Amino acid sequence: MKNILNIPSKIVIKFSTIITITIALIINRHRLLFLQYLIAFIHEIFHCIGAFIFKLNVNKITFLPFGFYAEIDNLYNTKWYQELIIIIMGPISFFLSSFIINCLYIYGKISFLLYQEIKMVNLFILIFNLLPIYPLDGYRIIKIFLELFISEKKVLKISNIISLLFTFIMFFYCFNHSQIFIISFLIINQYYLLISFKKIYRNFLISKTMKSNNSKYKIHFLEDLYRPFNNLIIKNKKIYNEQEFSIYLLKKRK
Repeated sequence: MKNILNIPSKIVIKFSTIITITIALIINRHRLLFLQYLIAFIHEIFHCIGAFIFKLNVNKITFLPFGFYAEIDNLYNTKWYQELIIIIMGPISFFLSSFIINCLYIYGKISFLLYQEIKMVNLFILIFNLLPIYPLDGYRIIKIFLELFISEKKVLKISNIISLLFTFIMFFYCFNHSQIFIISFLIINQYYLLISFKKIYRNFLISKTMKSNNSKYKIHFLEDLYRPFNNLIIKNKKIYNEQEFSIYLLKKRK
């Protein structure tokens, strides 16, 4: 409970968000924008609750023009099912948001027109977040399940291809519906994903050299590592633990 109460002190507001709110006030769209932010905030709070359940620290919550983003410390090094629960908590918030929207309408706080509009927004946020596009929840869910069966480098490649494919599909949908902001958001993030591939994989290898892994052992011959497991790699008739092999791969990449 104490962690939840500390959340307001962790919120960082972007200048672009202030501009967005100012424009909404000028064109009299502030009520809809406020409700959109409320839905997005509840979504992110549910991620934070999941983090607190597994005793992870939320470093900050960035208030963006399109919503919120919680930076959860050490999330990448948690057990796979813990990360999955934390991510799924976001989409589950749809039900609380729906309840709040219904209550606002029943008690006459919003008009029927605004009620219908915000219901559609709430549903859109749910569906949009479940798309397997980086950095949305759907992308992270797909990636977690792939990591149970495929080594990390291949997982990054496959999940990135899936992300780019769905971004391509969403581009035409958003273009036909004049959603320029969403198009820009998707394109910028896919570009970042592509240029960050080597850095992301390198950070994964570094994490494998430092953490104490109590997970199940995975014995294999690949020149790669499986994220959810404690890897034992057989190479040149020798067996290496994942710390040793991570260092070997890091040196090889230089």
